[in-house]
Amino acid sequence: MASQSFIQLNISQKGGIFHKRSADIVRKALKSAMSEAIIFLEKEVKVRTPVGFHGNRGAGLKQSIFSKVTPKGRKIVKGIVSHGFEYGAVIEFGRRPGKKMPPKGTLIDWIVFKFAGFDEEEAEDIEWAVRRNIGKFGFKGAYMFTNAYEENEDRIFSIFDNAGFKISKQYGEKTSFVT
Repeated sequence: MASQSFIQLNISQKGGIFHKRSADIVRKALKSAMSEAIIFLEKEVKVRTPVGFHGNRGAGLKQSIFSKVTPKGRKIVKGIVSHGFEYGAVIEFGRRPGKKMPPKGTLIDWIVFKFAGFDEEEAEDIEWAVRRNIGKFGFKGAYMFTNAYEENEDRIFSIFDNAGFKISKQYGEKTSFVT
């Protein structure tokens, strides 16, 4: 007879699950799991975020990325990783060729940073050409949010799986590992 490994969860009609506190136990465990998952994803997004003219400090896109967990009603916990950067979505998804040019004045600081030795006046002189190129040819997105989630989906699910075990333990049920 071949040996099998599996996890067995037993729930009986006694224990914490049948008490008034069960909703609180579930909500607390899910909020904790969501916090862990969201904080992890925030770090992963930041690793994949391109560094702009502010470098690793200042008011650039990377520094504007944040996470938060909020209870949404009594039954749902919501986790979010977002940014406070005006053009964050453009950096995430890129820009298709043939779209209109970026607004005037938005690329001056970036040009000064990217083309070392240019001062602000010289950057203003070439900004139109850079804006036109972006409008005409577009650019690829960094997909830092998309890739952070997709590359770590198993880890995220694992965090929530562990929350299920914590909930079961709090209910006073036994989880047994059978090999």
